[in-house]
Amino acid sequence: MLAQALELSRLETATGAAHDNVALDALLEDVITNADYEGAPRGRKVVLAECERLLLTGSHAALYSAFENVIRNALAHTADGSTVSVRLTRGAPNHALVSVRDHGPGVAEADLVRIFEPFYRTDSARTRSSGGTGLGLAIARRAIERHGGAIVARNLSEGGLEVTIDLPLVRAEDAPLHSTSTPVASLL
Repeated sequence: MLAQALELSRLETATGAAHDNVALDALLEDVITNADYEGAPRGRKVVLAECERLLLTGSHAALYSAFENVIRNALAHTADGSTVSVRLTRGAPNHALVSVRDHGPGVAEADLVRIFEPFYRTDSARTRSSGGTGLGLAIARRAIERHGGAIVARNLSEGGLEVTIDLPLVRAEDAPLHSTSTPVASLL
């Protein structure tokens, strides 16, 4: 828990932006490989169901942590014998969309926004022995926001929870100053 609290504090107080070239597809494949291994004893799988090759400039470490926290949270709450599906697609112009869908009980509608607050855990998570610390999704939200993105959760009508992350592929400070320059092409 101390490591997560320190990570959240670092994300909230960091100045300046990292300029790593991040291949989102490769990053997600790494996270999924590690999470899938952990889910195997309970018959829980994590799969990259859809994937586009998308690149952005940012902090590889912060994005890895964000996706790891979201995917591990889904893995912890999905039903035994089920699959967590991860999708990486192109969203609005110059945006990446990552969705993580589990087959768990979902979250009360009133908690859908609150699950991204530090130390907040739903009532069902509080009674579980592996309920976590309530920091993982807060870390994910802060890392995504530091990249100019947004993260939301919604319950699915067929059951389960879907967390969607929308990330700009080009941050405002990296965007071209003139309409004639095209640095976006070098990122895609």
